[in-house]
Amino acid sequence: MSQTPRILFRPAADADANFILNSYLKSARASWPCVTSAVFYREAKARFETLVTRPDAALRIAADPLDANVIWGWALTEPDVVHYLYVKHSLRRFGITRALLAQAGVLPGFEASHLTDAAKRVATSHPGLFTYNPWRS
Repeated sequence: MSQTPRILFRPAADADANFILNSYLKSARASWPCVTSAVFYREAKARFETLVTRPDAALRIAADPLDANVIWGWALTEPDVVHYLYVKHSLRRFGITRALLAQAGVLPGFEASHLTDAAKRVATSHPGLFTYNPWRS
């Protein structure tokens, strides 16, 4: 059984923007195989920029407690909806996702506006954790 590592939680900073956008685009890309790359990157970037600037949007960072600049994962949420949650592949299954959800105050049964392959695996192993609702974005 995995133990939850000590995690530093902090709000996103301007210096995090490139990592956050890049990890979003790369991790979400595989979920849209029938969309051309040009269309995907243009539309996904615009969608993300709209979501992150909403008044109730919160972008939280899970970072290495020994170096706040080393990002382990992040979550973009609004009340009762998770728009996107990303954890570096090598750090998955250590409780970072669960910790980010707790930090965001998101309770089981929340809605998710994106559905990646990783989210599908989480949904399979944790039935009832969330409902996919692409219209929440």
